[in-house]
Amino acid sequence: MGVDYSRGFGWTRCHCLGSRLNASGSHVATRSAKFNKSAEEVWNTITDFAAAPTWREELKSMEQLPDRKGHAVWKEMSDFGPMTYEITEFNPPMRMVTTIADENLPLAAHGRMN
Repeated sequence: MGVDYSRGFGWTRCHCLGSRLNASGSHVATRSAKFNKSAEEVWNTITDFAAAPTWREELKSMEQLPDRKGHAVWKEMSDFGPMTYEITEFNPPMRMVTTIADENLPLAAHGRMN
């Protein structure tokens, strides 16, 4: 997800770009949303990983794991099963990059917010 700082009338636009590589090739997905909140409020909400189950319906829990190479790592439990993410870039309040860091999954993915 990304934060578009060209806020007008109190609206903040967020963009999400995700890519996944697997045996069948690559896949890219994008998503954007517009919120009647400041960019700072949106950033604070989406980067409060422990509170994510309060606004992501499919998410049952989040668990912070030990850092990897100085990067924060979170494990989520959702309706789709467990998945581990590494926050590989974190530059508040402009950019965050997450990488699926679960060796048991047959894919690798990156999510980017900027």
